[in-house]
Amino acid sequence: MKLNLYIDFDGVILDTMDVAADIYFGGKEHPSKPPNEFYLTLDWKNLISKCHEINNSITNIAKLIDSNLFNVKILTHYVCDNEKQAKLEYLNNIYPDLEIITVLRNINKNEAVNAKGAILVDDYSENLELWSKSSGIPVKFSNKNKKYDYITINSLDSLIDIFSKLEALVKEKTC
Repeated sequence: MKLNLYIDFDGVILDTMDVAADIYFGGKEHPSKPPNEFYLTLDWKNLISKCHEINNSITNIAKLIDSNLFNVKILTHYVCDNEKQAKLEYLNNIYPDLEIITVLRNINKNEAVNAKGAILVDDYSENLELWSKSSGIPVKFSNKNKKYDYITINSLDSLIDIFSKLEALVKEKTC
């Protein structure tokens, strides 16, 4: 049985938030714009061009697809159309057949798709908590050697190694 797998973009595929923070602060302790205004006016295409792939995530997404164990989809928040379009363009250039679901930031991911029995890989714990409350399987993506309440990975291809464990959790949530 193929498992439904949703992968976050920011902080899992690319280091967009780290790069955005560098641009936002620009060496200043107190930036001139409030964060909301900054993100709404940011040139997201330029930002994404400056970002780095995290732990071979692009290659590892291909491994996940090729494993035939998962129905892989990208599930990402956005704050403005500029961000949405930049992410879609970036991902469509690499994976033209991959389903990409963009969700306005004020909508929870577990409300945008059916989380029940599905896996979400995300670096943001609040998303994972809400996913779990909707009978989904939360997987924390982190490079930190820190203990989390969720299955934690630092490379997407490790999902293949723990497939049996994930499959058992899905069966538990859907029965």
